[in-house]
Amino acid sequence: MKKIPISLQILFLFTPLFPQSVESSILSITAGEIKGHMQVLASDSMEGRKTGEQGIDKARDYLVNEFSQLGLIRPPLTDQPYLQEFPMYRSGWREYFFVQGIDTIRFRKDFLVQGNMPELQGDYDYVFAGFGIDEAGYNNYKGLDVKGKIVVYFIGEPKDKAGNYLTTGTRLTAYPRYEGKKDSIAFSRGALSTIRIDPSVTMSDRLIKSGSTYGSVNMLSIKPPPKKTAGNRNYVYTGIASSSRIMGIPAEQLNSIYQSMENGQKKFPLISGKVRVKAVRYPDTVLAGNVAGLVEGSDLKDEVVIITAHYDHLGKGEKGIRYGADDNASGTTGVLEIAEAFSIAASSGYRPRRSILFLPVTAEEMGLLGSQYYCSHPLFPLEKTFAVLNMDMIGRHDEAHGNKGKYVYVYVSEQDEKWLHETGVQALKDLTTDLIPEFQYKSTSQVLYGGSDHMPFEQRGIPVMYFFNGIHPDFHKPTDTWDKIDYEQMQETVRFVFTSAWHLANQDNDRKANSP
Repeated sequence: MKKIPISLQILFLFTPLFPQSVESSILSITAGEIKGHMQVLASDSMEGRKTGEQGIDKARDYLVNEFSQLGLIRPPLTDQPYLQEFPMYRSGWREYFFVQGIDTIRFRKDFLVQGNMPELQGDYDYVFAGFGIDEAGYNNYKGLDVKGKIVVYFIGEPKDKAGNYLTTGTRLTAYPRYEGKKDSIAFSRGALSTIRIDPSVTMSDRLIKSGSTYGSVNMLSIKPPPKKTAGNRNYVYTGIASSSRIMGIPAEQLNSIYQSMENGQKKFPLISGKVRVKAVRYPDTVLAGNVAGLVEGSDLKDEVVIITAHYDHLGKGEKGIRYGADDNASGTTGVLEIAEAFSIAASSGYRPRRSILFLPVTAEEMGLLGSQYYCSHPLFPLEKTFAVLNMDMIGRHDEAHGNKGKYVYVYVSEQDEKWLHETGVQALKDLTTDLIPEFQYKSTSQVLYGGSDHMPFEQRGIPVMYFFNGIHPDFHKPTDTWDKIDYEQMQETVRFVFTSAWHLANQDNDRKANSP
């Protein structure tokens, strides 16, 4: 394949326009093609692209197929063509519910679960243990057989008439509301599990609602979980209303018992019975994958510029599929369009000096796990990574801009605010566009630039440019759909990212030499 001389490449770098075939590369990035990719990635069939579920596998296969059609090279060290696969460890429950009669009490709606336990399926005995305290002067377990049973107890500790806690005789409790001492007492007596009753309706409702929305259900990790031990058991957290349903007694009865015991009554009625439980975990591990494809460079091909975006989202929620069109089918589509543009340039004889690695990563929504894994297991040495360009949510307008003009925030990581900024300024000159980039810097940024996949690279000292359009009201909701994307703005943004990447790929080795 014909290669353009290095001297001409440098000339092209500093002239306002690219060679004609590279201009054709820019023009290959179109609103129409962008819309086509978006309609696939944010479709019903992708089911919100949640890591560990079927939808993200479909998205991965779509990206692999697109890379293959573009003729990208399989990077070294990948396990399969275009895939960097790795195990992730899952901590959540697929199902967890109690059945009492015809009443079903459900995880995330009526209660939360913490800790490690074997799966449960069947009918189990439960027993009520008051406040669950076992002290010489105050023992709720006297006469109770809890072996192999679920122990139900109230959070907290009763007080005497003077306002002192019964076990300490002071204003300091020996049993703080959310520590595990009571669970250890129950498990030491052979309990199977525990249910903590929070008598505060306000607190229990708030925590269950918060845990249902932001809790660790089906959370993933790239680190193996700690080994399960006898002291690391699970407990159910709930309020009086839901716990009374689990026990099959009126909530008024349970609340009356609490009031009596809170006022110093040591005796409480013996309440026991059976409850049906189904507690089934997700598989302990799930195979995840970053997608990776390469356009090889010329004289500096051992160095790499990475263009990345996360292709996962949040899957299905109670209100339907969270499509994640802007977050982040938009950035993923940007990677595909830029990969096509570089492929066109290379096949026309205008190969970049540095190699370009296209890296859609997984599990960003789980804590930047895909990009973290890459940085720990790079396909190219990190010291050979010249720069990283990350796109996340580049398809909409935030409240600060409304529908006014075309813009994109550009975060650059260097403290002195020079050479990456100048790269962006020069790249903009190669375009005929009304896009306005709003540059932000590590030392002065007032815009939210945390929480995306440039961060693991930046933390390792690799220069990054991060392209972002801000938060909008549909963020993380089912209403983040492909029809709300500003495709003309997105076209100009993706072209701008391409020209920025082109400049980075063709600059001299010494970054300081590229500064003004």
